[in-house]
Amino acid sequence: MAPEEWCLFWIPIIHPDVELPNPGERNPHGYMKACTVTLSFLTGYNERTIEGWFYGKPYHYSVGILLRCFHLIFQLQGYLKIIND
Repeated sequence: MAPEEWCLFWIPIIHPDVELPNPGERNPHGYMKACTVTLSFLTGYNERTIEGWFYGKPYHYSVGILLRCFHLIFQLQGYLKIIND
C-alpha cells in the first residue's frame, strides 16, 4: 500500500479536523503534516524522509507491506469495536 493511498484512507479517520486534498489541487493546510507525523510515528522513519515519498523519492518495499498491515489491523479494530458495542 502506497503512503499516499494509506493517508487518503486513514487521515480523515485519525485526524477528522484535517481536510482531504482534491485531485489536481494543492494539499489543504495541515494535510501533509498530519500524514508525515502519523506515518513517522507508525514506521519510525524521519518526517523529512516521509515527505520525500510524496514528492517522488523511492521508499523500501517493506514500507508498503507495513502500511498494508496497519491498514488491516486498523480495519480489524474497527470491526471489533462495532461487534463489542
